[in-house]
Amino acid sequence: KREKVYAAIVLFLVFTIFINIIMLNLLIALMGNIFEKIEENSLAEFMFAKASVVLEFEADIGEKNRWYHQEKVCRNNREWFPEWLQVLVPKKDGELDDMDMNERYERIEEKLVVSEKRSNALEKKLE
Repeated sequence: KREKVYAAIVLFLVFTIFINIIMLNLLIALMGNIFEKIEENSLAEFMFAKASVVLEFEADIGEKNRWYHQEKVCRNNREWFPEWLQVLVPKKDGELDDMDMNERYERIEEKLVVSEKRSNALEKKLE
């Protein structure tokens, strides 16, 4: 009878340790999943928080001060509102990997000539 009691105690301890390991593994998996979800939405959450701060700031400064700030301060500041806007576009996989620098410069010059022709054509249309 004693052997059965010892066997039951040993089985209980093994089962308890095994269940604790399984539960800890499940907890780690859940935390990893939650972290992934938060990481996916982090940019959207940041932009939402930033927009909330801007809206709160605009609500606090009042309509008269907002108009003055927009018309008198911001419009004349070329650092905030530059005449030209540069946009960076990520390159596609393998697009320019095989070219040396001279070929890249030639390609850029060709694109500049094309864009200059387009801008001249647009200027003529506007006149």
